Amino acid sequence: MATIKDIAIAANVSHGTVSNVLNGKGNVSAKKIELVERIALEMGYNINQNAKQLRLGISNHIDIVIPDGEIRRYRDLYKTVSKYANEAGYSYNLFISEEVPHKEKEIIKSILSNRVHMVVIISCLDYSDDFYSTINFGNTNLVFVERRVACTSENAFYYSYSAEKIGDNIADYIKNRDYRSILYFSSRKIYSFENDIYQVLLNRCNKTGCSINQYSCDTSLNIQTSFRIVFSGNDYDVIVTTSKEKAKIIKDIIDLSDSEKDIEIITLVSTNILHYSAFTEYELNYKQLGKLISNNLKKSDPLKNYVLDPPLLLEEKYPFPKSEREITIACIEGISEDALRSVSRLIYSSTGIKANIKSYKYNSLFNMLNNDEIDEGIDIIRIDMAWLTSFGEEIFIPLNDIDYNFDTIFSSFIDGLEEEYTQIDGRRYAFPFDPSILLLFYRKDLFDNTRISRMYYEKYKKELSPPQDFEEYNQITSFFTQALNPESITTFGTTCITSSPQHIACQFLPIYFSLGGKISKKKKPYLNYELLKKAIEINLEFFNYALTSSKSFWGESVCLFAAGEAAMSITFSNRTSNIINSKVSNILGKFNFTTLPGEKQLIGGGVLGIYKKSRNIETVCHFMEQFYSKNISTIFACLCGASSSKYVYNNEDISDIYPWMKYVQENLKEGKRRFKGDEFNELDFEYNLGASLKELFDGKCSMDECIFNILNMKSAKNIHKIS
Repeated sequence: MATIKDIAIAANVSHGTVSNVLNGKGNVSAKKIELVERIALEMGYNINQNAKQLRLGISNHIDIVIPDGEIRRYRDLYKTVSKYANEAGYSYNLFISEEVPHKEKEIIKSILSNRVHMVVIISCLDYSDDFYSTINFGNTNLVFVERRVACTSENAFYYSYSAEKIGDNIADYIKNRDYRSILYFSSRKIYSFENDIYQVLLNRCNKTGCSINQYSCDTSLNIQTSFRIVFSGNDYDVIVTTSKEKAKIIKDIIDLSDSEKDIEIITLVSTNILHYSAFTEYELNYKQLGKLISNNLKKSDPLKNYVLDPPLLLEEKYPFPKSEREITIACIEGISEDALRSVSRLIYSSTGIKANIKSYKYNSLFNMLNNDEIDEGIDIIRIDMAWLTSFGEEIFIPLNDIDYNFDTIFSSFIDGLEEEYTQIDGRRYAFPFDPSILLLFYRKDLFDNTRISRMYYEKYKKELSPPQDFEEYNQITSFFTQALNPESITTFGTTCITSSPQHIACQFLPIYFSLGGKISKKKKPYLNYELLKKAIEINLEFFNYALTSSKSFWGESVCLFAAGEAAMSITFSNRTSNIINSKVSNILGKFNFTTLPGEKQLIGGGVLGIYKKSRNIETVCHFMEQFYSKNISTIFACLCGASSSKYVYNNEDISDIYPWMKYVQENLKEGKRRFKGDEFNELDFEYNLGASLKELFDGKCSMDECIFNILNMKSAKNIHKIS
């Protein structure tokens, strides 16, 4: 295999230069970086990371030991810890003990013979086994998850959900349903977690006079034990299992036995997006446990004992009799509309409410509302949240005027949505549909590339990193535009939309706000002249480096970025799911996201309102109750990457798919969009602003004329029309 010395000779550079290039260090020119990387690749050179760590005297390695690879919550723990380990620069290995104590001990002895930073383990040892008290950990941290073991080392920690509270919650659930005969089906009795749950159930049964039996086995014996349970001759009202795998097998055998009794099965599961209707699922977020453990890898949180309170065991069932009914929803076409169409079919299967979705182009629905030409038979209308002030009072029924309790729905929303997404003058008119903020997406693979970073530094004497202001944004976009930099990998620096006045305004306002600009809202909006002029100049330059979309929606701009045509893209978060769609995206695993330059948030997305002329108010209310339920909200978010539900933002599966969603939640309440003056509201203002800028961009007016038109804009109430 080639050595650093071989590469140095072939490239005619020093040994130190090759070392700096291969390790991403030192002040090396872009040309030499490209030369060394090319020759190293041709010679088949590969850095031995393990040897590198040993030379440095560090141990950036962790091991994860689980007893069973079939159990979903254990896999979730592994996937989460390994994900954050990789991000923090740690290597990792997975070991499976197969519930064999001797095998676990051999694995641990082998692991501790190496210098590892941490071992995360779900043990299969009896709590009374003193194995872990007899071995020397050295500086290795040992993190036990779920099952406690006998270990007194100061380097040993315990992370779990409270088994006692899980048992109490299940017992409360069983009591409320008046079940009298209970079966508890778990892994071996020697495990503390399973046994602690059972002891709580047993104590509660002794107090209430219920009967409870326990069966236990390893996963390999699930089928045999399930047959024994089903054909034991006992008549159970409810079965509690400690894994979904056990629940599935015992349910299948019950079905095969032709049992006439409907036995409820309660099972512990890891947090899911889709739920298995045959069970009552008690969700435990093992990805959250994995994340808590992994915080130590970035030194943001020292290891300590964590025993988390589990969620309550709640059953989400439609509270009304199922009956065939229909409603019609008017919606802007797009990703969120597709998701609504899909979840509506699920709602129909559980309620009998069939939702007919009528799709409209953005411009068409706007003009239909503006001209009061709403189609007959519409019950719910999805509009942009920026349209709410203009149209809400005219088309929607105030929610307080409806004889229905919406408290459950509104209590499910994340903080910061009420004023901007539901209210007009303090009264509720709408429900948030797909709230979002503008985010900057960028090609991480390009920004992290050593050669490209060096080229940028040689040209601007700055490090290449996500821009902090819009002037720097323009500098980076010019660098990644081939017309100005023939060596750029991307054709354009960024993407933008130029066809719609409102979209142009949304792209412009963050620039103006980042300069310290404000909008005085008296009778009409007023902008600072100097800041307005500077923002327009920055925006004009921005368009020189942008791949423009003639289509008036954000999704098209995202698709251009996903195709790899541009290095950056600013877009609303509810329009970004195509970035992770392998059918249209060429940048999977190559992008990242961050706040807008200047860190001034602009919010967007849509709202749902109940149309004043709807003749199906009660059915609409029942539909809304289901649409905003935990289960449907989670599926909707999975399909489109947007949600108003606090349950969704705590779901690690959704965060894995759309990692920017938690950032959206944290920043939504900081953003603003709507206002209402004597003569203007945000829609009037954005339309006039965007229309004036479009005239300038299209060469139909001068800079001075554009600024004059903006500063002297008139109410757009009579000219609202998007072509």
